[in-house]
Amino acid sequence: VLAVAVAVSNLGVGFISPLLPIYAKMLGAGGFLIGLIFSSFSIARVLFMPLAGAASDRYGRKTFIMVGLFFYAVCSAGYIFATQAWSLVGIRFFQGMASALIFPIAMAAIADLTPPDKAGTVVGSFHAPIYIGLGFGPLLGGVVAEWISIEANFIVMGLMSLAALIVVAALMPRIGERRKRSPVRIGSWAMLADGTFRSIFILRFAQSVGLGVMTAFLPLLGHLMGLSIATLGLGVAIKILTAAFLMRPMGKLADRRNRVFLSAAGSTMCMATLFASALVTEVIGFFTVCVLWGVASAVSVPALTALVIARGKTLEAGMGRAMGLFNLALSAGIAIGPITLGGFYDLMKPEGAFLAAGGVMMIGITFFLVSTRRRNAPAVVTPEVP
Repeated sequence: VLAVAVAVSNLGVGFISPLLPIYAKMLGAGGFLIGLIFSSFSIARVLFMPLAGAASDRYGRKTFIMVGLFFYAVCSAGYIFATQAWSLVGIRFFQGMASALIFPIAMAAIADLTPPDKAGTVVGSFHAPIYIGLGFGPLLGGVVAEWISIEANFIVMGLMSLAALIVVAALMPRIGERRKRSPVRIGSWAMLADGTFRSIFILRFAQSVGLGVMTAFLPLLGHLMGLSIATLGLGVAIKILTAAFLMRPMGKLADRRNRVFLSAAGSTMCMATLFASALVTEVIGFFTVCVLWGVASAVSVPALTALVIARGKTLEAGMGRAMGLFNLALSAGIAIGPITLGGFYDLMKPEGAFLAAGGVMMIGITFFLVSTRRRNAPAVVTPEVP
């Protein structure tokens, strides 16, 4: 139920993801403002996810997810009535608040029910339909924008969010409420005092800087190459669907192999893809970069998330707190990446932003490998023999 609900809402979000930079440019936004528009969404997530995660540990998951989906639908109307590029900053911030109540808390509910030795498989299975929703969204969104208008995509996003809300209200059981009488032993921010969790947090942050740059500036790269909106949507769809179809197999692999190695290997592939993006000048290169990023994401995300689940259970911090902090790293990177590296876009066009993001990822991967080796972080969870 959670996977379907989040996938449906992400399908709606995917409708606008490749179009939002172009829509912002139509309203007069430059590189810095486009970065700020994307970053505002993640800034809101950074501010609200730790609070939402901790509250869901105490009061349960379902109500928070439903409220988030409702306000996702409300935000759709805001995009339609936006008349200036700056107004998109506020709309994205409000939508980020709603998002803080959906995906991290859904992940916490999944983690509540998952044994550590199966974490990779479960995470991969959970992410697969979500990525499918995100992947088909840009593809269909590009077609809708070409045939009708960009504004029609915002209407679709709202309807998808309402559909997901109905699914959750009708079918999701209440999860996590047992923690009302069982307080956790460690707070959200105190988890960063743990060296292993801190290294995971930093790598996730570095990954997300690259993700933010890819999301904000890859469509603009294609636009500068003369690609149509429908073609841009196809490229984004290929990127996400590649990850979707590989997510479950890579999750199973993470339960059998070294999770630290897989996390670092996938991140290294992301770094190489960012550097390659700076060299793209033709449509073949554009689609190649999309495929490579999808493969890299599928390798790293299940393994790194499985490490979080295993460490969260060890620290007894509450899965809402653990997933809130893990997704905070995701949102912080996406927030900081476009807004800070948008300046490199203005100076050097897309090449500068991609190169700078690749440098950030190199630093994050190095820290992760050095830190996990020093602390002998649990890399593989051996399944119990029946």
